[in-house]
Amino acid sequence: ERGSCSCSETRTIEIVYAGKISRPKGVPFLIEAMRHIQVPEGYRVRVRLAGSSGDSSVDTIPKTIDRKDVTLEFLGMLSQEELADVFRSAHLLVLSSFYEGLPLVVVEALASGCRVVSTDLPSLGSWLPETLQQEGIVERVPLPRLQHVDEPHPEDIPTFVDRMARAIERQMERIVAAPIDWEACVRPCIGLWGWASVYRKMEAHYRVLCQHPS
Repeated sequence: ERGSCSCSETRTIEIVYAGKISRPKGVPFLIEAMRHIQVPEGYRVRVRLAGSSGDSSVDTIPKTIDRKDVTLEFLGMLSQEELADVFRSAHLLVLSSFYEGLPLVVVEALASGCRVVSTDLPSLGSWLPETLQQEGIVERVPLPRLQHVDEPHPEDIPTFVDRMARAIERQMERIVAAPIDWEACVRPCIGLWGWASVYRKMEAHYRVLCQHPS
């Protein structure tokens, strides 16, 4: 079942990150959070990171983790078809970025049946339905204070990492407990993000402009 690990034939919780592999995208802090999570009893976790190297900070990012129940797998740059396959096999997307425009990976992951843990990016609030958070399908982690657009204050990093670890733990508990009610909770939202919905909104704006030209 999508969004659940309750079936007996699988004991692996699949977590995916998709984006640049770099410090500004929060990747080292995600990996640090994975060092401190408590994995549900009888399960192991595989974290798959899809994306190309963002900058020289990639050289400082750990490629392994010193745990038997958590593994890292760096997939490199994937095609859209390959990434879609990764999303469909995953249970949880973690978006650890300190900045994004419109994070389409969240939409793509939700459409694929994943739960989501994301930093509380300002752009999320303008289009992410509250029901997804109320149902626990999406967890938003408060951002640390930023010195620049993509660099957190050092003293805020431990709290940020801990909050991310706890959010991931809560989502893993939900994954083990029950699948997402995709039809009831996610499908109605997908319609809001499709091209037909975008066209209707653009058409409405144009009609207003035609009625009230400047």
